[in-house]
Amino acid sequence: MLCLKCGSEVGSIGELAAHVVRCPSQVNVLCPVCKERVATGQLLIHILQKHVSSSVCPLCRTRFKQSKQLLPHLREHFIAEIESKGGKKYICLICGRDFTSKRSARVHVLKAHEKGWKEERS
Repeated sequence: MLCLKCGSEVGSIGELAAHVVRCPSQVNVLCPVCKERVATGQLLIHILQKHVSSSVCPLCRTRFKQSKQLLPHLREHFIAEIESKGGKKYICLICGRDFTSKRSARVHVLKAHEKGWKEERS
């Protein structure tokens, strides 16, 4: 598993979630597909524009019947669910923010890491 902030390799999703919370914030993160540095607010847009040519996920190769199903699926790649003393936590693997609900984490990814996507589509 690759830390998008610093490029370090870790062994599991749990280790990655713990690492990314401690890792210093970066203005730019690594694209997990091509390793290009991209502004954190533009990562999902970069992936959609540069690495998606059909309705196949560039990260796990899952195929979708409709291309509109791909973006919600991509968001899930960047949210880690971990057990903590207070219950489950959801970590954004792009910036390291943690949330108490998966819904909050999804909204965060949408607002913080897809800046400009709606404007680009219209």
